[in-house]
Amino acid sequence: MLGKKVFFIKEFLKLDKLKDEVDFDDFLTLYTKEKLNAIVNDEIHNDRNEEKNLSGVHFVAIYKDTKDSVSKNTLSRIIERLRFEIRDTDILVKWDENEFIILLLECTIESAQKISFLLKSIIESKDYDGRQVELNYTITFHKEEDSVENFLNRIEAKATA
Repeated sequence: MLGKKVFFIKEFLKLDKLKDEVDFDDFLTLYTKEKLNAIVNDEIHNDRNEEKNLSGVHFVAIYKDTKDSVSKNTLSRIIERLRFEIRDTDILVKWDENEFIILLLECTIESAQKISFLLKSIIESKDYDGRQVELNYTITFHKEEDSVENFLNRIEAKATA
């Protein structure tokens, strides 16, 4: 069972009075890279101590017809849809302009692959202001020797690949 700590962090960051005091993106209401660093550090520690699985999925959203980055409005709609589809224990994090990461707690690489493919299918089946979106993803799995920096560097390396 997932610890109460991550649930507490997610609920704590949703409080209106904390918006100016924490690393939080107001437009998309997602965690930022800085907040992800802290969460990943805690989860890697938990993973080592309790032998839990931890996977990270990096998504890049582009328009199918032009291969351009999606607009803020389109990304916002994608994010809202994903919030409805992901598990309560998953953490959705803003990464870059048209990129986001989902941190999958207690999730094997095989399950992460299935979840990623399902999310890709759901997002790509929708129409966004008359345009189709392509959602590309790569999956990173926590390794025993990982530090926070290693794990996040692999996610970032996937972002540029």
